[in-house]
This record gives sequence, C-alpha cells and structure tokens, in this order.
Amino acid sequence: MSIVEHILRRAAAAVVCAALLPSCSDSFAGDADDLPAPTEGGEVVIAVSELAPATAASRVLVESDDDRAGGAVTLRWSDGDSFGLWASGATEADEYENMRFTYREGRFPHEEGRIYFASHDVPKMDSGEYSYRAFYPYTDNADREANTLTYTLSSSQTGIYDGSCDIMTAQADRSAALVRDRFNTGMELAFRHETHALKITVPSGSNLFARRLGSDVKVTRIRIEFPQPVTGTLTFSAATGQLLNVPENNFVDVIFDDENPFEEDKPFWVFVAPADMSTGDVKFTAFGGENEKYQSDPSVASAGSFGRLERAHITPVKLGIKRGFSVTWFDYAVKDLSRLGEDVQSLNLTLPEGLQSADRIDDNGVKKIAADAEGRFRVSFRTQELSEILETAGQIDLQPLYESEHALLPPYAEDLGKFVITAQSYREDDRNEYTIDHVPYLFEEDFNSLAKTVNHDDNLALSGTSADYGSNNGYKLDDAGLKDWSGARVGAYKADDGYVRILNRSQYAGFVAMVAGNYRGRIDSPAMANLKEDASVSLNISFNYSMDRDRNSSYEFITHYFAVGTHERSGAISTDNGKETTLGSSAFAIDRFLSDNFNGDRGSYLTLVAPDCNPRSRFVWEVYVKQDIDRPSGIVAGNYHNYWLYLDNVKVSIAASRNNE
Repeated sequence: MSIVEHILRRAAAAVVCAALLPSCSDSFAGDADDLPAPTEGGEVVIAVSELAPATAASRVLVESDDDRAGGAVTLRWSDGDSFGLWASGATEADEYENMRFTYREGRFPHEEGRIYFASHDVPKMDSGEYSYRAFYPYTDNADREANTLTYTLSSSQTGIYDGSCDIMTAQADRSAALVRDRFNTGMELAFRHETHALKITVPSGSNLFARRLGSDVKVTRIRIEFPQPVTGTLTFSAATGQLLNVPENNFVDVIFDDENPFEEDKPFWVFVAPADMSTGDVKFTAFGGENEKYQSDPSVASAGSFGRLERAHITPVKLGIKRGFSVTWFDYAVKDLSRLGEDVQSLNLTLPEGLQSADRIDDNGVKKIAADAEGRFRVSFRTQELSEILETAGQIDLQPLYESEHALLPPYAEDLGKFVITAQSYREDDRNEYTIDHVPYLFEEDFNSLAKTVNHDDNLALSGTSADYGSNNGYKLDDAGLKDWSGARVGAYKADDGYVRILNRSQYAGFVAMVAGNYRGRIDSPAMANLKEDASVSLNISFNYSMDRDRNSSYEFITHYFAVGTHERSGAISTDNGKETTLGSSAFAIDRFLSDNFNGDRGSYLTLVAPDCNPRSRFVWEVYVKQDIDRPSGIVAGNYHNYWLYLDNVKVSIAASRNNE
C-alpha cells in the first residue's frame, strides 16, 4: 500500500479556524439599561462576539465542520470559558496584568451575536485610554515582572476538541478605562488562534490494526511524530502577543479510552504549535491491547506532505493504520532530570546489529526516545525478533546515552545493568519497567573510589635543604584511579570519603628578600568530553574546599589564595615558581581567600560559573601567595610555610548556552 493510500495530503487551501474578530462593539444589540446590573463589589462586564463570520470562528464548542477547501468550522464560546485581560496606560503605574474574565451561560439574557464576560479582578483604573490585550485560556502562569505568560501545550491529548489547547491572543484598539459595576462598551478585542489543528479521520476499511489480532483488540493510542518541535512550553509576550520560544517535544500521543473510544470515520483533533514540516516525514503509529502489547508499523507522510502548519488553520488528514503485531516494552522512568542543567531531549540506545525498534525508526542503529507525557522513556521491540536474537546471542546490551541540546552522557554505572536484556530478565509481550534515580551531572568526582593514596611533592618537610623544596613537575593521577586528572605538588588520599589536596610552599631567606621562594601547586580535571563537539556553553562548577597549613614560624605577613580557571591543554602540566597566579585570562575566579578551616568535611561549598566551555575544556585550581604587608625586620633565614587547598565533591552542570540561541 502506498503512502498516498495511507495518508491523503491536506487540502491545498487549509481551513481557516480563526481570524481577527470584533468581539465587542460601541453599542449593544439591545439597551444596556434593560440588562440586569452587574454584581456589586467592583464587577466589570464586557461583551464578546458569540459567533464568528462564516469563514472564521470565535471558539470553543465544535458546532459543525466541512472538510471542503475553504469550508468553515463553527465554534462557540462555552460556559466557564475565561481569558486574561492585560491593560497598558500612559505610564508604568497604569499597568493592569492578567485580569480574569469569565463567561457564565444564562447569567445575562442572550443577545443576538453577543455574550458577556464578567470579572472581579479589575481594580479601579485611572481615567484615560489604555491598550488592551487578551489571552485565552486564562492561566495563572503569568510573570508580571517579565510581562510574559506561559501555556503548556500537552504532548498527551484526547482527540477531543480541547479549549486548553486552543490558545488565542487578542489585541484591542485603545479604549477607555474599564468602569466597575456597569457594562463597558467601546472595546474591540480581536482574537486570533495561535495553534494549528489537525482533524484526523481513519476511513472505514482503512484500519487494519486488528486484522490478524482479533476484533477485541482496540486501538488505544496513536503517536504522531513530527520533524520539528510542536508541543510543550509556549511563552507569549503580554505586550505584543508574540510567541517567544520553540516548544520542547516533536510528538503527540492521542489517548483513547472507554469514554472516548477510537472509531473509524470519527474525526479526532490534535493541536500543535505552528511549524514548517516540509523538511521531514510525519509518522503515525498505532498501539493497542492491554499494556499496549500490540503495535503497527508507522504510516508515513513523506517530507513536504504537510508543508507549513500555520496558526489559525486546520489540516484535514485521512489516515490508514497498518496491521498490528506483538511487542515487548522496556520503560525507563528517571526521577530527577535536573543534575545535567538542561532538558534531556532523548534517551539514545545504540542497538546491536540485527535489532531494530518495533517502529523501525532508528538512525544508523541508534534509537532516539523522547520522554512521554508521564516522563518515561519507552521503547518497544517485536517480541519474535527479540526472542530470536536472544536465542542466538544470549544477551543484548542497549548502550544508552542521554542527549540534551549540548551534551551526550551515559547513565551512572549502577544503572547500566538495567539496559542489559537476557532471556531470564524480561517478560515477553509485556512492559518491563525500570526506575532510574538521576540523570548524571555533566561531570562529577567525589574521590571516594580512589585506587590508592599518592603523593607528588605535596607533603614537604619544614626544613631548608634543596631536597625539601620538591619538584614543580606535573604528574598524571591515573595511578590513583583518577583517569585524566593531573597536577603538580598534589596528593590524592584514599579513604571512605576521599579527597585531593594541592600544596603551595613558601620560604624566607636572609634579611632583605621578602619571599625567597614560592612554589605554586595546581590540579587539572579531565576534559568535559560529554559536551557535544560544537557546544560553547557556560558551566556551573561546585566543590567543597578548605585550607590547612604547617609552618616553623609564627610570622603572619603573607596570605594564601587560590584561583580557578579553564584551559584546553592536555596531559600533565608543570607549575612555575612565583607569587601571583599564572592562570591569566583563563581564570574565572581569582584571589579566593584560604583560611584555617580544614576539619575533615572539606569546609565550604562553592559554586562558580565558567564561561565559553567546550568538550576540550579542563578545570584547573591553583594555590598561590600574595604578600599583603612588608616583612617585619628581624626575620631570619629558615622560615618555611606549607599551605594546602583541599578539594572534594566536584560537580559540573550546564549553566547557559552561547550558541544555538
């Protein structure tokens, strides 16, 4: 069966479902004096068009529809509908945000072409003219300071024409201040639909899903996958009505149940954000049976079939559903997605040779799974195919990576076993559910799994022979179990709560020299290899730190500091002698004061922001001395100070991007 037989391309002229509408006028159809008075206590009443002209619609209840090109869908306001009204006057003080207006059917006598919305949210307004803007449906998710409001266009929909998905904005000409305890005239709201609607019908005889499975197997879900994001968060400017962002998800799940069953020849509705679909396929996959143990191959509308899905338009779709087959599910619920610092777009599974996901939508052997409406990452395999591969291979390793806008990283080691399938570890034709506590940080190290304690000139004796000065050489710390870490004058200490430390050695000799010798220490992290190759992002880095010291003198005329920076050098890096930090422009934190506070718990917790990071970026900590006052007279040679910076619990997450904005 050809693609054209599965899905008929939308009509050349999509059906208009909304336009700029006059919703109030300067005069009522009847005499306002004949209407019952508004409730006392500051109520404001305005009139809105009940029914739009023949080629457009106001909202919300579907009264009739016509699939003919240029036909109309007639929508009416429904009891309980509410919108938020924003008003802007001549000064900043004349701002009124998100005043709620609600329609109550039967509250006021019905007038031809008009119904009435009332509000108790309108304060006393100063006289003068205001610019009004309205947003339907009303939402509490409004940021008055930023002058924005946010909706969630759900990726889980029922197929019923849903007012919560039918987002509208309305701009009025400037008109007078609203007056309480009366009917207000003179305002003209112009509502415009901001989403696009798909009206999908499976014609009789085009549903082959249960052809081999039995008539009792019903379609319970249809997933629609788009080449562009279409559902998720939509944020609008309250000043202009402009949509300010692109939503997160590129799919919609239409869920059917006993009260709203899937039926042939019965249209169902899907609401999406406007987007250009001309660059990729749109795929429809059906699921059914208990625990969705049956699935069809996708019906595919090839690139360009849908073109641009414009706001305030409807695309009629004729859909054919293919035969179903038995599947086995693997579901992964992640409790906490916050550690990475940005949204996880998909769980990517690298599949072994010979295995494909049941929908056959894999990208060079990688299955990209977006989280569903319940926050689960779900993948299905054909039960027969899975069984045959396990019989031969004995084990299937699904190699997982979490993908966000700027990162690709694997799960924690303790979760990797949940992605291994053996004949004994799963249930056929059923859901195999796993819970994962956290997506990892971009990078982290708590030093609790050190292989052994190592010291590289970080424990120098307090004496004056040249052998006690130690070396400035850089050393790799792989032998301690810290792969790709390195440092100079650094030690790693194996314990139940392991840690690392960096030494700065200072010494004074003679009666004239201020500081005869100062030997800086440093430690360098691995590169942030979990960032994508083209990423340029700011990173949050947090760590515990504290300081300790040992000296053979009581003189306190110098102070020790540390700096933190980034660089792209590889391997072990040596330090130089001298007082000031050498990190230069790579430092994003300098002159951090060290005090005597080491007490075994690594002291303070610090969070810093590192800009312009990429997959080659490494973090570096350096300890150095700054001479705050002149050395008192009378100090003799042979005064030695060892200062240590202790580090523990390093955590790195993504803060903000500088590309792809």
